[in-house]
Amino acid sequence: MKRTILIMMLASGAVFAAEPPSGEIEKYIGLIRDGINAEYKGMFREKGGIFKYPFLVPGSKTYADVL
Repeated sequence: MKRTILIMMLASGAVFAAEPPSGEIEKYIGLIRDGINAEYKGMFREKGGIFKYPFLVPGSKTYADVL
């Protein structure tokens, strides 16, 4: 079992160590920014219940009213 875990850790480290192709990082940064800008207003919740202050939820629709 320990050997399997070690092999998985080493394999995943090799994936993360590889540098992405040129331009890939900028592409994903743009996609993340666009997603955040489109959804950020839906992430705010007003204070209420046990929460004394307004707060943010992890996603606007995905986690709506989970807290």
